[in-house]
Amino acid sequence: MGGDVRLGSSWNVGGDLMWINSKYEKDASNNGNRVAGAPQFVVAGHATYFVPYVPGLRIGADAKFTGNTNVRPRRT
Repeated sequence: MGGDVRLGSSWNVGGDLMWINSKYEKDASNNGNRVAGAPQFVVAGHATYFVPYVPGLRIGADAKFTGNTNVRPRRT
């Protein structure tokens, strides 16, 4: 899920949230456990500034946060 919003004529900001509910289904030893290496969620955001005096020029920044990621399957 995500969205963007235009703030005035020069700014655009937005963000995304992805909830990942991954579990093993066919491996008998890990059946029902969270998948190793898959984070539980990812959050991202961005901001863009459109330079008014230089047509076509924009400056932006992005940030992303990834939730905990286990190396081994984790029991839930």
